Amino acid sequence: MLGPEVTKSADDSPRKRAKMIFEKMDVNNDKELTLKEFVDGCLADKELFQILTNEVKK
Repeated sequence: MLGPEVTKSADDSPRKRAKMIFEKMDVNNDKELTLKEFVDGCLADKELFQILTNEVKK
């Protein structure tokens, strides 16, 4: 989800990144995230999981 296809650029605002993450998590494209979609999306993306759990790589 945030891996190689997501590259940081000067115009990559937090709003744009959040929208992209939301769209990837919204698997049925209904413009709403269920708890299951959110949890599955977080668990499937190691970088996003680390961001949300404040895990730091050692």
